[in-house]
Amino acid sequence: MAVTSSTVEILPDRLYMHLSDDDIGPVLPHTTYFNVSPDVLVYINYFDDFGPLHLGHTFRFCEVLSDQLTAAKTAHVQLHVLVSSTDIHAQVNMVCLLACWGVLYNRQAPESAVQPFRHMNLPSFHDATDEACSFQVAVVDVVRGFHRALSLQARQTILQFEETHNNITWFRCIRSTYTCRQSFNIADYLHYEKVEHGDLNWISPKFVAFAGPQDVATPDATTHPPGFFIPMFMKANVTLVVRLNEALYDPSPFRSAGIAHLDLGFPDGANPPSAILRRFLAACEATPGAVAVHCKAGLGRTGTVIGCYMIKHDGFKAKDAIGWLR
Repeated sequence: MAVTSSTVEILPDRLYMHLSDDDIGPVLPHTTYFNVSPDVLVYINYFDDFGPLHLGHTFRFCEVLSDQLTAAKTAHVQLHVLVSSTDIHAQVNMVCLLACWGVLYNRQAPESAVQPFRHMNLPSFHDATDEACSFQVAVVDVVRGFHRALSLQARQTILQFEETHNNITWFRCIRSTYTCRQSFNIADYLHYEKVEHGDLNWISPKFVAFAGPQDVATPDATTHPPGFFIPMFMKANVTLVVRLNEALYDPSPFRSAGIAHLDLGFPDGANPPSAILRRFLAACEATPGAVAVHCKAGLGRTGTVIGCYMIKHDGFKAKDAIGWLR
């Protein structure tokens, strides 16, 4: 078919992205539409940030898109993925998802995966602030981080996180990769990323990021005491917990369970001082198991120090690491 200003060709005669002002799309011969409900792929922003969507949503989208493509091929029709023509943020997130699909299912290089969208004037992702961004992280940076994580053979022993009754499994890749299509458990990711279930995310086989504990759990389960995390950490071979914020809990329960605890606090929104960063890297390199890292929310300070380890040990470039962490 002829490519119009509202249509982006991704795979010739098979897959297109269609910009539409409704959720139906025009009537075209030999065409079926795939409309992703905004209620399914929701980005919960903090301030002016609007994406990218997290790994659970990314893997879910890629699976569904692959199934839709298979059905379209069987029916001998083209598949058009609908996205709002007026919502530029929705367009950025959809381009990012489609490019990640290209990397994951079509084995494309990041630059090749984003090539079909080169003519679109897309903004970069925004920091989780209400201020102007002075540092740009574009779709290609996120896709490069995703590609790096998929291809990386981690040096650490695989972490298998299993619980007999709940069948919890995270990052169960046979070769200890950061993540893989065959083993990524979408349901578990979506469960544990919720604050009431611990607000936990495995960043790599070496690191789990989580929201900071407090001695007294809140009634709405938005914070948890150390004891809430200990059974999970012990099953995952976490041997060190690092706290980057002010003390809001007694670390002795971790230590009593045989999990070392290290305080490396520094101000929220600041870069980690060189001395603290060196201590963090040395402690992570010395501990035999995985490291659980938190600040207050388990986001900014936590991601920054983990990203530094990824750059040093796992070959990430800075923007690729930021893209993966986002």
